[in-house]
Parts: sequence; structure tokens; C-alpha cells
Amino acid sequence: MAIQMEVLFKAGNLAHLAWKPYSGAFSYRLYVGLSSGSLTLLYDNISALPSQMPADRGKIGVRAPIEDIQNLLGLTTESFLNTTFFFTVRYLDSAAVESPLVTADIIEVQPVGVAARTMRDDPSLFVQNYVFCPDLYRWVKMAGSSSGALATVTSGFYSANTVTEYTYDGTNLSTEKVYPSDATVAGSPAKLTTYEYSGSQVTKITITDSTV
Repeated sequence: MAIQMEVLFKAGNLAHLAWKPYSGAFSYRLYVGLSSGSLTLLYDNISALPSQMPADRGKIGVRAPIEDIQNLLGLTTESFLNTTFFFTVRYLDSAAVESPLVTADIIEVQPVGVAARTMRDDPSLFVQNYVFCPDLYRWVKMAGSSSGALATVTSGFYSANTVTEYTYDGTNLSTEKVYPSDATVAGSPAKLTTYEYSGSQVTKITITDSTV
């Protein structure tokens, strides 16, 4: 039987993963890799008892610090905000036989970050389509949860669903304004990035609230 995982929360140094319990499981194994075709065992003997914590109640929850993944894969500066990671979970039955790998259930955790807000901080996250992600300097589409606002999009979303306006000083990029493509009414929220240079090198990037 396939087990489908979900990402409940992700920051630069931690990913909170969870899945619904499988009735025939005595324990679980969590795998991670830099590609879907190369996965390495990250955690073994994960308890089959569902969590009682509010963030993942009734599910099997695992919090994976980036340090564990770095040590396992021999990485150095990679974090959840600059690297795409792939995860899958497999269960062990009463005879310690591991379930087969189901390629369709390998999840891709993209480097899009999580807004540092939760439903408690901002109840509108369940209905808010877009949020500006400071880590990416751009708008991303989000879905709210009790743990945070999780990006729900693929990399192609940005070019297809955002508008970017540029100005140049004749040589270098001077400003960059971005906003959702379905919010082009005058006065809609936007983010303005201003660049300062020393010669051809960018010395300062300033991001401010703006409007369309």
C-alpha cells in the first residue's frame, strides 16, 4: 500500500513531514535524496503510534532538521530554502518486511520557503491566494495551516502568475516591481526592489511595499 506524505511546515533549517497511519505498519522508514532516483535512509524505526500534538494530531509526524540531512548526504551550505529535496516513507510489517518503493509517492520539497506566519497570527491565510516571500523576493501562492503558510506551487508558477516590471539606469537594473497577475487593478499590493551599485557590483538591495 502506498503512503502519501505531506509537508506541514518548512523553514530553512527544518521540515515537518506527516502521513496518515497504515494499519499494517509496525514502524516506518523515512528516505531523502537530491533526486527522486537516489534516496537514502534518513530515519529508521519511526513509531507507528499517531501523534497527539495539535500540529499533526492523528498522523505520523516527523521533524527533520537540515543538519541531519546535511550529515547524511555530505552537504555543507544547503538548506531547505536553497535546495530541492525528495522524500518518501516506507513501512515495515510485523515480519519486518519493508513495503515497496512507490515512485508516485515520492514528494518534492522545493526551495520556496514558508511564510513566517501561522493561522493564529493571520486567520486570512486559508483564503489568501498570494503572499510575498522575503526569502525569494517574490510573490508565491500559499495555503494556510496551523503550523504556517505552505507554498503550493511549482517553479513555473512564478513566470505564469506574476507580473514583473523593470527599470534601468542605462547600464544596470535599477528597480524591479512584482505583483500577482490577477491583481493588476491600480492600488493592489506590490513589492518594489531597488538596487544600488558600486561600479558593476550590487552593493545594496532594498525591498519596500508598493502598489500596482
